Amino acid sequence: MKRCISLTLALILALALCVPARANAGPGFANLRPTARYSDGLFSDVAADSPYRDSVAAVYELGLMLGSGGVFGMAQPLSHAEALVLACRLHSLYNTGEAEFPATDPWYRAYWDYASDNGLPAGAEENAAASISRGDFAVLLSQALPGKALPALNDVPQGRVGDVPADAACAGAVYSLYRAGIFSAAATGRTNFRPDDAISHAEAAAALARMARRSLRVKFTLREWSWPDLALRERAEDAFFADSAMLGSSLAQGMGIYSGLHGIMDFYGDEYTSIIDAERWMEQLCANSYRRVYITYGVFDLYSSPENFCALYAPLVDRIRAAMPEAEIYVISLAPVTRERAEDGNYSMEAIRAFNEALYRMAEEKQCWYLDVYSALCGEDGYLPPEYAGWDGSPHLSVEGYCAWEEVMRTRYA
Repeated sequence: MKRCISLTLALILALALCVPARANAGPGFANLRPTARYSDGLFSDVAADSPYRDSVAAVYELGLMLGSGGVFGMAQPLSHAEALVLACRLHSLYNTGEAEFPATDPWYRAYWDYASDNGLPAGAEENAAASISRGDFAVLLSQALPGKALPALNDVPQGRVGDVPADAACAGAVYSLYRAGIFSAAATGRTNFRPDDAISHAEAAAALARMARRSLRVKFTLREWSWPDLALRERAEDAFFADSAMLGSSLAQGMGIYSGLHGIMDFYGDEYTSIIDAERWMEQLCANSYRRVYITYGVFDLYSSPENFCALYAPLVDRIRAAMPEAEIYVISLAPVTRERAEDGNYSMEAIRAFNEALYRMAEEKQCWYLDVYSALCGEDGYLPPEYAGWDGSPHLSVEGYCAWEEVMRTRYA
């Protein structure tokens, strides 16, 4: 009897050893398993406190983006070939658990072949080395996973992405990825996707990580938008401004010294600077990540025309938005000046109002918020009250003037 049992056990064991390796259970996120471990310092251009750090770690551990020579290339534009590599690796991992591609000449040929075999929009090979646009990347990325893997988390009505009209080639993909939390929108309302801009390695890593790791997807709620105007709201406390910055002339400097926001938010400004001096601060400003950026230029630019002024102003907005896509950008109106200052010819109220009208139109076009300090600081006679005027009578302000400006910021926000 014991002999029979032993033979039976031996037969079962032999059959078990003969069973082939378990086939892939089928497509799914379970196939996306880490193959490496990320540690801070692995890439010299990825700081431990970078807002992209977790995304870089996720795509590295999954073998989707590996960097080169200890550099991730955070700011480097993603090429068409690189984008195709990411889409093919993600598609293959999701469907098979493997992402091994043979060496070919040119190196990306295997990915073009895979894309062709699996219905991914590869595009023309002659564009392999060129930067891929954000819109084309969205189309490619949206097809790397099936629709069921991209359930909607967010309500993003058609038309909320201001620069992606319904008939745009990328519209379906862009809205699908916003709704799935792959791309995120500022909670204030209408957003811009910048479909024609190049996408950086860092931005691509963030989107790819959210595709592969559902826990990283972003849930947000859009409020009704009415840009560029700001509604009157409950007075904001200091914590509201902790991740905010102001860029501008000596008025920004004055706000940083005399207002109640001193020591709470960051200020980038210097005495009598005009819009042409903004470059001295831009690199430092854009190296940070702010929730809100306030811009105040113009009072020392009145020698120019409103059109020329806005032609210099608009690229600042674009650059800040590129560095901080989720930041709320506030375009601040020019403040009025005293009657005495207005009469000296250099600071006419007509010019100030013309500049403010141009700033309002630019804020509307760029989908920024327009902070109207002009109305708040304007006296009954249409000029800046003497108690708000600074040591030079204006355009600088007194402590009371800066505090009145602060109250506008605390009660008018998105």
